[in-house]
Amino acid sequence: MSKEGKKTGALATTHLLLCVGLACFGAQYYVKHTPVRQVWQAVTVANSGAGPKGLASFGARMEAVTPVIWPDLLLGAASLLVFSLGTGIYVKRLETYLSMRTSGQVAEVRAIGIQTQALESNIGRKGGMK
Repeated sequence: MSKEGKKTGALATTHLLLCVGLACFGAQYYVKHTPVRQVWQAVTVANSGAGPKGLASFGARMEAVTPVIWPDLLLGAASLLVFSLGTGIYVKRLETYLSMRTSGQVAEVRAIGIQTQALESNIGRKGGMK
């Protein structure tokens, strides 16, 4: 089956929306609770005489924050990627199972497994299959 003709399932779409929502929540939480915020505010207070209305220039604040911010951003992005891929695998498996179940293929797969196990258990017995 080609990828172009395949529809995206409701579970995959829901998973994608939940991962985007989790990323947005994580970003919002990060902005409010990161230690980088303290550095940002400290530079603003230290340079309060510079710039219009007592604010430090954006470039000065970014220069102070840049070395500190990258590890936090990279670890956050890596954890979201691992979560998304890990849960995405199970979403795909569940979608496959549900599509097989609605089409009746699960019963066929189970029957094949039972037949194979029965045949394998008889191998090596006296009077059984050889």
